[in-house]
Amino acid sequence: MRSTFETGLYEQLPIGDQKIYGTSRKGKTTVKGYNVIEDNGFTNVLDIPIDSRTTLSGYYSRSLRRHTDTAAISITYVLRGAPPPEEEEGSFDDLFR
Repeated sequence: MRSTFETGLYEQLPIGDQKIYGTSRKGKTTVKGYNVIEDNGFTNVLDIPIDSRTTLSGYYSRSLRRHTDTAAISITYVLRGAPPPEEEEGSFDDLFR
């Protein structure tokens, strides 16, 4: 059981004229946003196994253009693990042993 850390960078580019439509109190359609801007940033994920069935995870994301942060933590508990693979006679793996 090993801890894992993943990080990634992202770039979101708008394509065309992006608009967000909404409805006013009078029932009319309104445009709430024009030209949705591009965004870029990074995400980080850390997984720490506590035992064979339990994992503690943490997530952090930062938008560099919008200056927003998102963070989360979770605990995952596996109720039933996958069964171990069964060995078959004459399997494909036997060719390379």
